[in-house]
Amino acid sequence: MIFSEGGVAAIYYYETLTYTWAKSTVTVDWGTMTSYTGTISLVDLVLRQTRDNWLSYSADETTIPQIVGFMNNDYVFMFDFASLTLTAADSIAMPCGTDQVTAGCTARAWITLSGEWFDIGVNYIAVLSPVNCASSYQASAITNASVRYYKLDTVWDIDTNNDGIIDSTAGDTDEAVVWDKGWTCMDVPTSFNWQAETDVFWQAPSGTW
Repeated sequence: MIFSEGGVAAIYYYETLTYTWAKSTVTVDWGTMTSYTGTISLVDLVLRQTRDNWLSYSADETTIPQIVGFMNNDYVFMFDFASLTLTAADSIAMPCGTDQVTAGCTARAWITLSGEWFDIGVNYIAVLSPVNCASSYQASAITNASVRYYKLDTVWDIDTNNDGIIDSTAGDTDEAVVWDKGWTCMDVPTSFNWQAETDVFWQAPSGTW
């Protein structure tokens, strides 16, 4: 088992195969990930793993589920684990997070990445958003909350310098980043709203946000 203790800049592995619970320190390798160039903070890193797939459940104790983590509200990181090393394999940008807004994205989802508002399954991650799918920043009223789903096998557009252009096309065809690539949004009934935001938070002009 792997544990990331809140407020502690270290991750530990506890050996369970022989039930000794021997404790070892886990190394986190960020060097192979090119899709994220922001700040790294192990103190704030929260780890989650996929739910078991009841259709193809593995009873092998050496099977390692997909591990993901987050340490801010803008990115979810996917990790591989082997030999006491967590290797960051990829990052997933939340819809119109801080970096994407800088690059020109306007359809903000205002996602707060927190354990109780995040889940991961075999094929998707799901995050809760306090704004409905069709809402437009400072142009429409918020009617209800929503759930945003991301398909884990999506190969999303890399834009490390946050200029709104896919890096591999810069200076050539200059293809624009598809902000919602891999994402699906579903509104939830108002009775399910878990986060009531104020007009002040949304900078609401005359009833719109």
